[in-house]
Amino acid sequence: GYKEKPGSKAYKHLTRMKNCSYMPPGGFIMWHTNRYDNTQASYRMYMYAVDVDGGSSFKYLSPEGELVEVPDFHGAVRLFSNTHVDAETGKQSYLWHTVAAPHAHRLSLGFEILPEQMVALLDTCDGCWADLQRQYSALGSGKRYSGVVDHQWE
Repeated sequence: GYKEKPGSKAYKHLTRMKNCSYMPPGGFIMWHTNRYDNTQASYRMYMYAVDVDGGSSFKYLSPEGELVEVPDFHGAVRLFSNTHVDAETGKQSYLWHTVAAPHAHRLSLGFEILPEQMVALLDTCDGCWADLQRQYSALGSGKRYSGVVDHQWE
């Protein structure tokens, strides 16, 4: 639990809804960075409902400039940061990303989330940390990880 009382000003600042959108088949969002939209944190949590698994996707440019496409599936929860800090230079860059739904109806709900909230969320999910480690290892080796894991939340 949180030490802040529900309804208090401090509690209301724990997360902020950033996006609620419906996209019909053929819909898309223009490429963007959210550079001026980081109110408290650069971390996001998005939840998706789609009528066709893989019929829509989240696309982004990696720090190396590679186009990465992550297909959506019904009930998916995606956690990510919209900034990147270069380990060698310390320079901050912003995540260029877009969403396209060529073959699916897509409903998404997105929140700005603090890092400690992400950790608390992952702690309540059976298998989430292992999945995150597999993704991190794949990224470190230059491979793509696109595994879909059916997580069981407490």
